[in-house]
Amino acid sequence: MNESYALITSMNLYEFSLQNNDEMGILISKEEDEELYEAIRTQANFLLSRSDEIELRVTRVDESGDDLHWSQQDDSVVHSEPQRESASSSQQTSLPELGFCLRCGTEIPCSLDRPYCNTHYRSWTRYKNEDYEEKRCHTCGAEHSSNMAKPVCLSCYRKYRDAFRKAS
Repeated sequence: MNESYALITSMNLYEFSLQNNDEMGILISKEEDEELYEAIRTQANFLLSRSDEIELRVTRVDESGDDLHWSQQDDSVVHSEPQRESASSSQQTSLPELGFCLRCGTEIPCSLDRPYCNTHYRSWTRYKNEDYEEKRCHTCGAEHSSNMAKPVCLSCYRKYRDAFRKAS
């Protein structure tokens, strides 16, 4: 999807589908059907907001028996022990009591349903655009591109992942 078109296709992004499956796709032009385009954009943003980020790690054992780890950031192979961290140790189960308005940063009660101060919530409800770009993370207050659909930065999402899942 881009600013002008949305493409919905049944084809998976691997060669097997291209060679072995009958696939189809539908191209929607924002100019020709803006209502359908916006509905697709809203659904795509919803799916993205609920998806989990996955970190890829590849481990290879060399001839000496040492583990070699491939780092996705710098494409280098380094000698190190695999890092294992339990999911519960890096996540908190409940949101903090206080949060910050997405627009002005005023300290407010932390609420995923209402991540704005009263003034800016009233302003937001005029249009109810869940994708309208805001300025701050609701839980830590740091400058961050956020919106009603994704009111927190990635580090806060990871920290409070269990609480977000319970809320949805």
